[in-house]
Amino acid sequence: YLPFARFRLEQSFDINRYNADDDRPFTDLLAELDIYPGQNVRIAADARWRPYDGEFYGYNLALALWNLRGDRFILDYRYTRAENDWPAIQSINTTAVWQAAQRWQLRGRYEHDLAANQLLETGIGVSYMSQCWGVDFDYQMDADNNSSFSIKLNLAGLGSIGG
Repeated sequence: YLPFARFRLEQSFDINRYNADDDRPFTDLLAELDIYPGQNVRIAADARWRPYDGEFYGYNLALALWNLRGDRFILDYRYTRAENDWPAIQSINTTAVWQAAQRWQLRGRYEHDLAANQLLETGIGVSYMSQCWGVDFDYQMDADNNSSFSIKLNLAGLGSIGG
């Protein structure tokens, strides 16, 4: 069984807001679409629409490729409308994961702000996975040149520890 497509439409109604005479009891309308045009290929899209102003709040479009070994490549576009004190976001994000060996994995991530033509965030990481435990080492840098390094210990059955 291989799925070809999945479509989801969601909106909530808050009865408490309605009973309190709030004129906005409905949440944003969320639509999601996943298409699998071939084995190991996924195209995903989602959008949020505001019913009270009739405008799209944001949308995303992504392409994911992977293989059975564990290698992955994801390219996605994100747009979020400016609101209140938050600026609009229009970015391209790429993520790559390479299963270098049976127990070793290398990762990279890069997000670029299209409107400001600048780096938003970049990062690299390496993981070692044993049968009952694993460890992740990650380095990240943001647009303000703030950088961080994290170590995460994964114990089978217990989740992860660290940060």
